[in-house]
Amino acid sequence: ISCSAGQVPHDNGLSCITCSAGTYSIVGDDSCSPCAAGLYSSSGAGICSYCGPGTYSNAGSSNCTACPDGQVSSTGAASCSDCVAGKYDDGNNACQLCEAGKFSAAGSITCDGDCPAGTFGESGSVICSNCEA
Repeated sequence: ISCSAGQVPHDNGLSCITCSAGTYSIVGDDSCSPCAAGLYSSSGAGICSYCGPGTYSNAGSSNCTACPDGQVSSTGAASCSDCVAGKYDDGNNACQLCEAGKFSAAGSITCDGDCPAGTFGESGSVICSNCEA
């Protein structure tokens, strides 16, 4: 029996069964294959789709998960990455430089560190430097 994409032959060989969400098949496949990490599918899929920016998925996923605050990802990501120290997650899947005089730790959503009196920090700085007399 020949089944369409997203279906595979039933064990009895008389009918086709639909691939479950998180898997796919192409015409002629004997079994459903799991989507790779960074991809997802709904039930009966002939292909897996890429997760969008700001999301990720594990192998065999039926949907993508939003990155936690302070982390970002690109299209088709298997995981999210922290914004590096001196940058913050702006909420739109982009790491932005902290303004001068502020700093942040890796994975931050704000630049809430103020340089103490007598010190300064350049935009995107991860440390505050002493002012020269």
